[in-house]
Amino acid sequence: MEDIWKSYKDIIFEGIKRYVPHKILGKIPDPEYYNKEVKRFKVKVRKMYNKRKLGQLYQRELKQLSKELLVAKKKAQETFLRLVLQNKGRCWTEFNKYVKRRKGNRENIPAIKNHNDTLITDPIEKANSLNSYYASLFSAKVVTQKFNQHKQVNPSPLILTL
Repeated sequence: MEDIWKSYKDIIFEGIKRYVPHKILGKIPDPEYYNKEVKRFKVKVRKMYNKRKLGQLYQRELKQLSKELLVAKKKAQETFLRLVLQNKGRCWTEFNKYVKRRKGNRENIPAIKNHNDTLITDPIEKANSLNSYYASLFSAKVVTQKFNQHKQVNPSPLILTL
């Protein structure tokens, strides 16, 4: 009896592994201001994009639909912002979501190490460190000294490392 149960269980689990989808899809929501019209245009543009290799007619249609999609997106965004700023509905939470999505992560320069291998995270210190590094690379005095030392044109000794 135990062997039959184990065999049955193995068959079921093998069927689940083979035929039951197991990929978890991440949810990538559209921006808050997308309405039905924008979503409908997105579907049309995707379909036409897949047909674009079939000829010039499809490519022209794709360009036209893409332009219409951009216009619809701008219109939907303006409508959304107008409603939010007029204080209708769930305005501030929606507005905060909108701002957060538009802003994103704006830290352009990640943490860097200076010549002492210490980690710099302060934006002003980063700027000063990068300025001194570039100044040391491109100053005429350093390049002239290196050039006179080697008496030949060799670009690799001209580069200084900190």
